[in-house]
Amino acid sequence: MNTAVLEAASEWGDTFEAAVRTAEARNPHDRARALFEALFGTIPDRRPMLLASVQAVAQAQFDPDIRERLDAGYAQARLSMAAIVLGVPEEEVNEHTAASLGSVVYSLVSGYVLQAVIDPGSLPTVDQALAGLRTLAPEPGGN
Repeated sequence: MNTAVLEAASEWGDTFEAAVRTAEARNPHDRARALFEALFGTIPDRRPMLLASVQAVAQAQFDPDIRERLDAGYAQARLSMAAIVLGVPEEEVNEHTAASLGSVVYSLVSGYVLQAVIDPGSLPTVDQALAGLRTLAPEPGGN
């Protein structure tokens, strides 16, 4: 079951990339918007898989094989998320960018997934999520 869950989660991640690439967003802000729209738009239909994914994370603490697979999956996800937001192929994302930008984006995705599993009605709108990010990291010259 854990293998199927991990594969389903990976395929779900591919839908984000496709959505962002299809949106033809020209900058990281627009690509983040497209990513959040895809994420928030698909969470309700993926709830059983998301719940199973959370269970796999808990199980990884007791199963080295699952932990190893999740570790590799998280590393790939950080790389992919950075590439998606930057609008570049994964081969162009260096380790620093995957660890910085990729980790932040993947943490947001993971956090929203956990939030949706616990309380589906508590997710912000895409505009609210982006407003929160702008508050944390305003544009140069902004407030």
